[in-house]
Amino acid sequence: MFEPGGAYPPMEKNAVLFAGTDDARFVSTYMVFCESHWSSRNQPHNKDFDRSDVYLLAQNALADATYMSALRDQYDFDRPTNTTVIQRLLGRDRAYPLRPILIPSAEDNTQAFRQYVADVQADRDSNPANPSINVTNGRIRVRGVGGVMHINGILAHWIFTRNKDQHPFYVEESYGIPWMYPNLQPAGIIMKLGPQPLPSPQENPQLWREIIDHDRAYWDQLASMLMARGDFRRNEDAKKCFSHLRGAIAGLYVFREMNADAEYAFRQALQLDPGNSESHFRLADLYLRQQRYAEARALMNAYQKLEPADTSARDFLASIAATEKDHIRRQDLEKRTPRSMT
Repeated sequence: MFEPGGAYPPMEKNAVLFAGTDDARFVSTYMVFCESHWSSRNQPHNKDFDRSDVYLLAQNALADATYMSALRDQYDFDRPTNTTVIQRLLGRDRAYPLRPILIPSAEDNTQAFRQYVADVQADRDSNPANPSINVTNGRIRVRGVGGVMHINGILAHWIFTRNKDQHPFYVEESYGIPWMYPNLQPAGIIMKLGPQPLPSPQENPQLWREIIDHDRAYWDQLASMLMARGDFRRNEDAKKCFSHLRGAIAGLYVFREMNADAEYAFRQALQLDPGNSESHFRLADLYLRQQRYAEARALMNAYQKLEPADTSARDFLASIAATEKDHIRRQDLEKRTPRSMT
């Protein structure tokens, strides 16, 4: 994350890192708060490693009031001064970046919940997952991954817009947050969240060709290195983590409608972890939207053999069959319709 190599520059000083999955959040937390404070003689790889300057925010937990309170104590302008003897003995003066950043207040958190409710009521929720909203005595409760991630996205946007002029931003994606996609580009195993949207591939094809060539060369080398290691092939957590990271970048290419590049990245994610259900379903969905029904079916059949107890694969296969049937029927009707009526 911090030093990707492969001609990608190191993460800038005083960067804000949205870390999402449990694997990557643990690794980045450990490196920022533990390894950064080791003496040089105990550093196994880089004797000068110190990324205690990085502001580490778990994007999946921003909607949690207790976690946000902890972030305010770590990074906000109203955090403890860290000047007393006890605070120094606790190491607070060394644990967190010197410069504060703006973190949502308790009222801002409440406002994010209200905005989510308004979005749902106005049918603007871009990532619905059967959200359940319960309002009791003015307290809003949200159940369902889609609803919680929508709120996390609102709060992440709050933090981004108020700090982007002073700090670079990076994202280790867990669930995709739609507003981020126009600003994202690969930065090694994670992505950089630029302060402004990038031009589209149609507007600047040369830029995106360079971005993709760099990304593909990086992951080709990384995947080859990882797959050659027996300890990686035996480590289910490592395979799952790297596969998810590659799939997140594939999702960026899906957003940019760069289907061939998305397919390549999804295939690489499956090479790293053949049992990755997320990449199976997302790639099958990509095939489905391109009307590549046979390939979508073959992919889901292969996954069903790996995970026969997963009934969602059977449901997806039924969806493929229904979509293909509708497509054939529509083509047949178009052929029968007189030209003068079209």
